[in-house]
Amino acid sequence: MLNASEELDDPIRVLYVNSDPAFAELVQTKLQQTSPEIDYLSADGVNETLHTLATERIDCIVTAYSLEDSDGIGLTESVRQQNDELPIILFTGQGSEELAGKATRAGASDYIPIRSERDNFTLLTARIRALTSAARKQREAEQTKRRFRRTLERATDAIYAVDSDWRIEYINEKMAERVDRDPDTLTGDTIWEEFPSIVGTELEQRYRTAMETGEPVSFEQHLGEPFDYWVEVRAFPDEDGLTVFSREIT
Repeated sequence: MLNASEELDDPIRVLYVNSDPAFAELVQTKLQQTSPEIDYLSADGVNETLHTLATERIDCIVTAYSLEDSDGIGLTESVRQQNDELPIILFTGQGSEELAGKATRAGASDYIPIRSERDNFTLLTARIRALTSAARKQREAEQTKRRFRRTLERATDAIYAVDSDWRIEYINEKMAERVDRDPDTLTGDTIWEEFPSIVGTELEQRYRTAMETGEPVSFEQHLGEPFDYWVEVRAFPDEDGLTVFSREIT
């Protein structure tokens, strides 16, 4: 399986769904003429679409509105039950504001009504490229975030992060064990509310100075009750908040 960074350069694979074989062939021919580098597969309805998604790598779905076993709205809803991220474009001659609203509510990424006065296929391929690129970059960002979190969980230091309003955004297992708290109950609350014993201490002063100046700080600090231990602290500010690495040195 490709990782997200490798996937960014991989050819785009589009699944076109239409129960009219003649029109499906016409659309695929037009799309291949417009963008020969894009791979196109076909399906005639919801069941075949779901089967294809289970067996093939698909980057984007383009669907007609009228299908034999459902319609483009029903297909979108079925796919969204399994995949929230895959781009889905409703490409149809049945254009109306009501249909556009239904498509959006069902979870379609875009709605393109076919119009005689414009180059519909150039527009469609442009949207395919844009939506696929955005989806791939989002997956890469999420994969990077997961790798980063795994690294933090493996760290020997206790690590936590707060945003610019001092709300706790992250706390690793090492830190959770040290303070004997569930990380999920801390996230979203301010560090001063959850740990009032550090208010007024040198630790608070150092944190606030780091946040104000944008300069990292490193120091040793004794934490009083209920903790009663010494820690070596390294705090790194950025525009989003403060990340703290804390090592017990009692």
